[in-house]
Amino acid sequence: MARRNQRLMLCLTLAGLLCPALAAWRPAPPVDATALEPEFPLRPGAVRRVPAVTAVRPATGNHTVTQPAPRPATDGHSSTQPVAKPVTARHTGTRRALVLFAGFAGETAPVPAWAEDLFDPDLPGSFRHFYHTMSFGRLQMEGAVAPRRYLASQPATAYLADDDFEPGQYGRFTREILEQADRDLDFSAFDRTGDGVVDVVFIVLEHTPARFLLGNATGVGRLGLEEDYVATGSARPVRVRNAQGTLQRGRSFTEAAASMAHEYGHVLGLPDLYNTDFVRQVGAPPEDDSAGI
Repeated sequence: MARRNQRLMLCLTLAGLLCPALAAWRPAPPVDATALEPEFPLRPGAVRRVPAVTAVRPATGNHTVTQPAPRPATDGHSSTQPVAKPVTARHTGTRRALVLFAGFAGETAPVPAWAEDLFDPDLPGSFRHFYHTMSFGRLQMEGAVAPRRYLASQPATAYLADDDFEPGQYGRFTREILEQADRDLDFSAFDRTGDGVVDVVFIVLEHTPARFLLGNATGVGRLGLEEDYVATGSARPVRVRNAQGTLQRGRSFTEAAASMAHEYGHVLGLPDLYNTDFVRQVGAPPEDDSAGI
């Protein structure tokens, strides 16, 4: 019962955030699956590199998730929560997200085969499907995944804080990843609103070691940038802002989609509302497995 109440609270909070005029709500038309995003935009002159993999959708309702250790001196969840921001009109409409799979020096994991499913409009549990459903069609999250994993210049130990109570150097890590991606990709393709700022950047890691973000946190609703990153390889000037991006661990489709959905809620101004009991569930049916969202 407590789990259902928490999910209901999240639904109501998202509804209030994304649909301030519920009285005037009408069902949104279904997403046109034939009008999917074009091929991933590359910087002019860059070579397109696409991994030779076939996307396979994971089975649902029959997985095990390892429970992360709680963050020190906090309420016990594994995400770092920024201060909630005021609700604005930017929380409705269409946004285009850039997903960068990243890692530390020496890692060899490729972009996972399930990555493109994160933006499948017809796949329940995908990032795009979640926000389309929870916003009653008011917020459409298009997106694309970079075709290769970007690696930082140093191993993970070079980016860790000295203790559990100070943030790690994930901002420096973020900038290194953005600089590499900027040489391959046209960041302006992800400014769907036309305001000169990339709508949102998700950096997904295979692992987030302790003291990299903050204590044992596995996700954070910001990029750690001290100043905007200015993309130099775009067709037009565009910036990446600290508050318009997230870092999170994503070892599986479920974990990546759930972490992205959760951390993007912070970008929209939501506080932490999810039920951490999900990490102890094994083989829960889909209607009970909220994946931590």
